[in-house]
Amino acid sequence: MKTDTQQQTKHTPGPWIVEDDKRDDYMMTIRSSGAGRLGVAYCAKDDARLIAAAPELLAALRRALPLIEWHDGRSDRHDEIIDAAYAAIEKAEGRA
Repeated sequence: MKTDTQQQTKHTPGPWIVEDDKRDDYMMTIRSSGAGRLGVAYCAKDDARLIAAAPELLAALRRALPLIEWHDGRSDRHDEIIDAAYAAIEKAEGRA
């Protein structure tokens, strides 16, 4: 049985990479290794890198969440972290 954190990914699979557009310091092309060009982002290079890292970050959070939930050191802070992780996953999947 799949949990919410193990749902099938609907976005273009990673890895995504960032390519500078030499004509504009704020025009970055985001590419997928399998799907080619995903889009052009008008943003700082650091922001484009974060966008490109999104598939790996989402996958890592999905893999880590069951371990975080399993940890027996329950506290209010622990519950806040779990809630934040679920909220981030829901946002990435368009459910928030």
